[in-house]
Amino acid sequence: MLWAVLKGEPGRCAGDIPMTKNVAPQGIPSQSSYFGSKLEVRAPIDGSLRSNYMAGECAHTKKEMNPWWRVDLKSKMVIQSVAITNRLECCRERINGAELRVGDSKENGGIGNPRCGVVNRMNYGETLSFDCKGMEGQYVTITLPNREYLTLCEMQVFAYPAETQGNSSTSPINYTRSAQLGGGHSLHQGQILKEVWKLTKISVPN
Repeated sequence: MLWAVLKGEPGRCAGDIPMTKNVAPQGIPSQSSYFGSKLEVRAPIDGSLRSNYMAGECAHTKKEMNPWWRVDLKSKMVIQSVAITNRLECCRERINGAELRVGDSKENGGIGNPRCGVVNRMNYGETLSFDCKGMEGQYVTITLPNREYLTLCEMQVFAYPAETQGNSSTSPINYTRSAQLGGGHSLHQGQILKEVWKLTKISVPN
């Protein structure tokens, strides 16, 4: 189990601390091309880490330059982490070099948006988590910057609406957030990410 602790901002109330959850299943998926059925585009946000493409559990593009898969989160979100799951039964190396992009542009599938992370290598059926450090955007894209097939079996996007930021009130506090996430760290197969908020102390200004 992997844990990262991120420090929050002074001057926020306990009731103002935003809760993160996997928002990808409520999003709208799309991809650059379809190797098989167009129905497979929703496989990466079905909430399952099953990852056998032959069983219909992954999305798969044609072999092309800069293939991409994207989820539209419907509004701007503050994205803390993104986890992706690789194909189980074949071709684990195809995803090597894939880039995670976060931003508000949907042009060319969002492949020009700022980069959250890069996949160095992944094993069969492996889930890899990336810390996006609060990047903001409506679109999360995975793309390969070369000519290749792109196969993606699951994407989890842990985020909260950007509009919830800056709503401070009384009783300033310092807080930390503990989350099962990491900057490109592998998680055990079958592990669904969860995030937990913890209030650590109250600070009263002089």
